[in-house]
Amino acid sequence: MVHRRQIDMDLDCDFFSHPILHPWNIADNYVRELREDLGRETPWEWFQRLAEKVEKHEAQKPALFAFIENKDWA
Repeated sequence: MVHRRQIDMDLDCDFFSHPILHPWNIADNYVRELREDLGRETPWEWFQRLAEKVEKHEAQKPALFAFIENKDWA
């Protein structure tokens, strides 16, 4: 949905950056081995791409705690 721009990258990062990056960091080595075993680069490719986009986005616009970023929210 992010790829198709149905969900904005800011929204995705605000709500899902940790649930995307943490599992990818855990799965990264497994996925590399799986791809090597299968002789294919496609397993988990969309999840990897999303994690890379989230990392790039957060490098340009670091995440803030919601209670700090929205302290004036009534």
